Amino acid sequence: MTDVIASPQQQNERSEQNGQPVLSHDQSPGAAEVAIIVPSYNCEHYVEQTLKSLLDQGEALRRVRCVILTDDCSKDDTIKVAREVWNGAAPLVVFDSARNRGEYRNMNECIARLPSSVKWYLVMHADNMAKPGWLEMLLNRIDNADERVGTICTSWDNLNEDGSIVTGDNSEPPTPQRIAGNAASVLGTIKKGCWWHISSCATRVDVYRQIGGLPAGFRLKGDWDFLLRLLGAGWDIEYVPQALMLYRNNPNGSSSISFRRHHDIYETLQILQRHHGVMSAADLMTFHGQQIGTLSRRFVGGVVRGHWERAIVTVPTSGFVIRSLAKCLLEKSLGRRRFQWCSSVDSRMEPMLAILSKKMADFYSLPKTRDAYQRMIDSEASAQPQTEDGLRAAVLSDDPKNILEVGCGSGRIYERLRKQGYRGNYTGVEMSTNVIADNKKRFPEADWHVGSGYQLPVADEVQDAVFSYYVLEHCAFPERFLSELLRVVRPGGKMVLTFPDMRRCRMFPSQACGPDARTAKEHLRSLRPISAGIRLLDSRVRLPQAVLKWTSAERRGAFPVNLNPVCLEETVEITPDFDAIYLSSREEVGDWALKKGCRVEFPSGEEGVLSANALIQITKPN
Repeated sequence: MTDVIASPQQQNERSEQNGQPVLSHDQSPGAAEVAIIVPSYNCEHYVEQTLKSLLDQGEALRRVRCVILTDDCSKDDTIKVAREVWNGAAPLVVFDSARNRGEYRNMNECIARLPSSVKWYLVMHADNMAKPGWLEMLLNRIDNADERVGTICTSWDNLNEDGSIVTGDNSEPPTPQRIAGNAASVLGTIKKGCWWHISSCATRVDVYRQIGGLPAGFRLKGDWDFLLRLLGAGWDIEYVPQALMLYRNNPNGSSSISFRRHHDIYETLQILQRHHGVMSAADLMTFHGQQIGTLSRRFVGGVVRGHWERAIVTVPTSGFVIRSLAKCLLEKSLGRRRFQWCSSVDSRMEPMLAILSKKMADFYSLPKTRDAYQRMIDSEASAQPQTEDGLRAAVLSDDPKNILEVGCGSGRIYERLRKQGYRGNYTGVEMSTNVIADNKKRFPEADWHVGSGYQLPVADEVQDAVFSYYVLEHCAFPERFLSELLRVVRPGGKMVLTFPDMRRCRMFPSQACGPDARTAKEHLRSLRPISAGIRLLDSRVRLPQAVLKWTSAERRGAFPVNLNPVCLEETVEITPDFDAIYLSSREEVGDWALKKGCRVEFPSGEEGVLSANALIQITKPN
């Protein structure tokens, strides 16, 4: 995560200084694969009761690697109380923070710090309480979970401020239920609401990271969005219908205050707009009608009780509901043709982008897809001799001793660099295991690695030249990709990139146009003039206008990415740039480099072929 306060090593050093047990990456192989996470913020009045409820879990606590109090910069004595009360069989590790980041970022950063040996985590918020048998039940279910289960949750009781309890499910026997990760479950969960709670659940660490964690920018409905993404990504959920946690309702908390201002309605519809693809038009109208009904009741209640602010705010909120319905119905009518573009540096979109990144990684890694894709990019028909010649010339200028290629593919450019006389050190990074294995056999003298452009297996500032050939446009997080490449370039070294300039050519081949994958000519041959007209409208009018709008000076967000590229459609033919998800622009990349203090050059010019295909050299400052 970009705003992690301390690395695991720094956190361990801090824990050692404070006399706390260390959560290291090299504990004994027999250590448990499960950690309990206790998120906290100003909970000194509750945390003792919470931790004592964990201590009361008995022998089951010995099966846990550690309990982590991940504190979000509390201003009270939450951490002090926690350290004083804890004397359990599992060590207590404290992750503190220098600033408050909010509940969801706090959780995301805690998960990011976990060592690879921790496979599952359990959550118990610092103002909640575990009931007897909570830990043993979840650990036993983890032991029996198959590879498709992403999370296991139990029911819970709600503890009101006056001490009354609203009980949850308590089936006898508490037979676990399996909810399949598919579109039907997503639809059912949209209609029902969030039946899963992050507190009192067990979740695979890899699943949490794969779907992007909890969504920044939300305060109330993050659990619901996480649940919808998890089901939409194909992960099953196991639900144990037994209330094994007391969930404390705090009327002075941010949730209650937000409800009074109808933020729950806003967040509900913002999340719906991410996932409404599984709903029919009738479903959408019914769902939005329910929100209007809720606001009507709140208006009447506000007037009757004299809560005028609550009543008045229902008016603009109702307008938002109407606009949301219109937007959803319009997108529903467009179907595959809708523009699902977003800024890849918008933290609110990170979870959706994480899922896209995982889908793209799968697309490039599957042998069948990869073989066809590699044949396409290595074919003469796909060759870009002017850009490739210019790239190699730029890389070899200044006689580099160390070269790194990110997205090296089959090693074609490396082979040509050798033919041009390069005898320095070469490192190639590619995400396909099969491709790298083949490269190692064909070119054993070079250094080949399976890896991602977001986390290169290379030390800081050691490469004279780093380059990528038509890779940037395929990244779900292009700014992270650029930053990672710049990290490994030595001061005075260079980064050389080629990518299509979508703004100049006013094209975005990964965007679906027309009612299906057929071209306008194919529709005309099939006597489908309306479909042909729609295809032409999309490709000649709607798409070019959208490209200019997103890449203009007043663009709607930096480093825009297509969340629904045509390459993920099963029936689409593999063609050049049908997987180019970043709306790449030399102006945006150049502006980014200049802000980093780098020198930006176009070594082969910007005319002809190099107008629509950018060849840019970025020199790192000394």
